[in-house]
Amino acid sequence: QSDLRSLYVNDEILNDKDKLMRTIANLVSDYYMNAGTLELCRKTVAKQDEPAFLYVVDHYCSKAMGLMDRMLPIKDTTHACELVNLFKRSSFTANPTLDDGEKALVDTFTTALTNFAKFGNPNGGDQSKTDLPSEWIPLDETNCGRNFVFNTTGSHMTEEFFEGRPAKYIEIMNKHQSS
Repeated sequence: QSDLRSLYVNDEILNDKDKLMRTIANLVSDYYMNAGTLELCRKTVAKQDEPAFLYVVDHYCSKAMGLMDRMLPIKDTTHACELVNLFKRSSFTANPTLDDGEKALVDTFTTALTNFAKFGNPNGGDQSKTDLPSEWIPLDETNCGRNFVFNTTGSHMTEEFFEGRPAKYIEIMNKHQSS
């Protein structure tokens, strides 16, 4: 319990309602989505020879949320938020108007998915270059949390899945389950 507390909570967070809400959202995300995703990536890389790729969308499109935007306590990326980038529709509104940064995000995202469908590689068919802003490096056994981050300020690779938080969460949970 103290290990988890030290991973998510400190005195500064306890004294700031917004930071506490964010911390609770991170904990819930790690418990329900992120830790399981990271574990699946580890198992996939260990079992298969084909490359595996992990991504995160780091963009909140308030226009895609419609009236729901007013009800959300935290305005940030949510599960399945990338669907508006694929279909130009969301569960809450049709045809949200996208700004130039969002259009660039959609272009990068759809290019990566199209390349993956065509070539088995989100970078494209030419192994010597990438069609993306930076090369999307597949997962490997030494780093199963490496991921491509799609955002409006410059999509890029990062070596840690959610700043390494889910990996630490898994480590703590495994330690306590074995004791």
